[in-house]
Amino acid sequence: MTTVRRFAIALGVIVAGALVVRVVYVLVQLRNDPLGGDSIYYSLQGHDLAHGRWFIEPFLFRFDHVTEPSAFHPPVFSTYLGLVSRLGIDSFLGHRLASCVVGAAAVAVIGLVARRLAGDRAGLVAAGIAALYPLLWINDAVVLSESMLALTTALMLLAAYAFWRAPSPWRAAGLGASIALVALTRAEGVLLFPLLAVPAAIMVPGLDPRRRFERLGAMAVAAVVLTGPWIGYNLVRFEEPAFLSTGSGVTLVDTSCDDVYSGPFIGWRSSSCATTSPTSRKWRRRASVGCGACSAHSRPQSSTRGDTTPVVWGSSRRTC
Repeated sequence: MTTVRRFAIALGVIVAGALVVRVVYVLVQLRNDPLGGDSIYYSLQGHDLAHGRWFIEPFLFRFDHVTEPSAFHPPVFSTYLGLVSRLGIDSFLGHRLASCVVGAAAVAVIGLVARRLAGDRAGLVAAGIAALYPLLWINDAVVLSESMLALTTALMLLAAYAFWRAPSPWRAAGLGASIALVALTRAEGVLLFPLLAVPAAIMVPGLDPRRRFERLGAMAVAAVVLTGPWIGYNLVRFEEPAFLSTGSGVTLVDTSCDDVYSGPFIGWRSSSCATTSPTSRKWRRRASVGCGACSAHSRPQSSTRGDTTPVVWGSSRRTC
């Protein structure tokens, strides 16, 4: 048996174990717990995508019967859940389990990154740590984009090291595309272009200045190809310019008032900052309605996600 085959089998065992850990945690600990906040936003938007409602505000649609565009989060994780829903796995529990699959895939890629850096043993150790690391599997179980972020970030690191070892134009494009995927998962990932892509193109050994600019151009083109459709879509459907995400507005409001500038909550965020912002108050009303209406005991047996498709979560039907 070759070394590569032994590594692949061992990594497969670790990834399978990682998936078991996540699934058991969901089925035993969280099966009947409610989703809320960002988790329910992603799940409902995934459901809407599967039913032809493209990136709408899910809470307004259900409680005010209004179809309004939304880019509160970038599209990758919602799109993944939309594909899962399209395959018929359209419950909150199903989305939890689908998120666990993403987390297990992240474990595999983390193992590959460590193997690239330090060999087979390091790859297996890194995968084992990632399989059991609580701050990874907890996010997987509650349907947050951090699961997808772990996967896309690991893929980006794999692409970065591949480019560093052999800085071809195609590998440069792969690095640019992988950074774009991170940015389409969490908008702050766009910072990786100036922090990683540009330094990598400038500092990679073995290239003259002209070829360095060519590699940087390949990264930029790949990034534009991936992010361009989403950014263009947002620019034509909102009254004010919106690019990767509109969620940063609420974050800025919640961290910009006297309550968080001094005193016991210095450096934190506070909903009281939003009292002077009608836009933020409007969003908070939607979020609170969405979270409250989907509590574990809210109107069982009679609810849907907002259309004619009932939602089964555990053994009973739930609101939303």
